[in-house]
Amino acid sequence: MDQLSRLRAGRGVPRRGVCRMLPAAVLLLAATFAGLSAATSTADAGLRPVRAQARGVDIGPGTLLVAVPGLPDPNFSETVVFIVHHTEDGTMGLVLNRRTDVTVGRLFESIDELRELTLPVFAGGPVARSSAQALVRSPRAIPDGRHIVGEVHIVNSAEALRRRLADEPGTDHFRLYLGYAGWAPGQLEAELDDGAWHVIEGDAAAVFDRDPDTLWRRVIRRTVVQTVRAAGDTGETAGS
Repeated sequence: MDQLSRLRAGRGVPRRGVCRMLPAAVLLLAATFAGLSAATSTADAGLRPVRAQARGVDIGPGTLLVAVPGLPDPNFSETVVFIVHHTEDGTMGLVLNRRTDVTVGRLFESIDELRELTLPVFAGGPVARSSAQALVRSPRAIPDGRHIVGEVHIVNSAEALRRRLADEPGTDHFRLYLGYAGWAPGQLEAELDDGAWHVIEGDAAAVFDRDPDTLWRRVIRRTVVQTVRAAGDTGETAGS
């Protein structure tokens, strides 16, 4: 069953548990690549608010979901999620700010050409934790990649991922994720109606932020300030 089929069926959207690197994921991905061989952040300035906690908000590839403070779901508490797919069949995204202690080299230590890579692996979400995908920064279209927004592309085929990793990319233009965040049809809209997320326009600066561990704190601070200001402006206009 493919990823969208899992969403349509309402499966693969767990409500409990924190994203973790699973040994099974390591073994599965290493086996996949082994088989192929045999065969100062700039994010703050670039974030533009769309609308916060509002019915009818536009969601699409390239937008960011910013968890509101105190969101109780441990899968998404204090997360920033980059949307890579959104249709009537469901929504998929990648958590940008859950960097793990696992390196790409450790993940693929059985592959000679990759075992020395020190790039961190990110926990992309609680669904299909053994699946790998990467976000790549490039001003041009990339082979086997799908454009998301601006200079951001997604790559999820094993062959394309290995080819990218063999070039020893840096974290400023390559991020590898295990798992993803998934919502069944209507589920994300319901969460927006409940006020669980702020929605912000995303870009490459946010996706490849140099300090992902503090990304949520910086973005939520900026978002809350802008929301308060917008509410104040609305109040002044209404009262005039």
